[in-house]
Amino acid sequence: MTQSAHAGWPQRQRGLTIWGWMYVLGTLGMILLVLIKAVPIYMNYYDIKSTLAWASSQPELAKASGAEIQSRIQRRFDSGYVTNIKGRDVKVRRVKNGRELSVDYDVKEPLFYNISLFFDFNVVSRIQAPDDE
Repeated sequence: MTQSAHAGWPQRQRGLTIWGWMYVLGTLGMILLVLIKAVPIYMNYYDIKSTLAWASSQPELAKASGAEIQSRIQRRFDSGYVTNIKGRDVKVRRVKNGRELSVDYDVKEPLFYNISLFFDFNVVSRIQAPDDE
């Protein structure tokens, strides 16, 4: 008799409710939105970092003027589609036996309404002067 009394009932509820699905899809949507906004910013950062690394591998730039170094860096930024900074934002400083290049910049990317993503970057590179013998 007990089996026939419970025959019409489901044994156990399985799966997600509509609210569960909305939570999962909302969470995945937020993660996707943050990735869509953050990936181009980090790609720009790696382009800037690689440009300064390129400059540090150019020993002839150790004796160039600051404006010349910034101009050469700007050309690399233009060909790499760097949009967050300009060549003039790169600080060129004389150091013992070469130059030090540094750039410190922030990126504020609106997410939605009054919520934004904030990124803080600092890249430093050194141009070593060639040894004159």
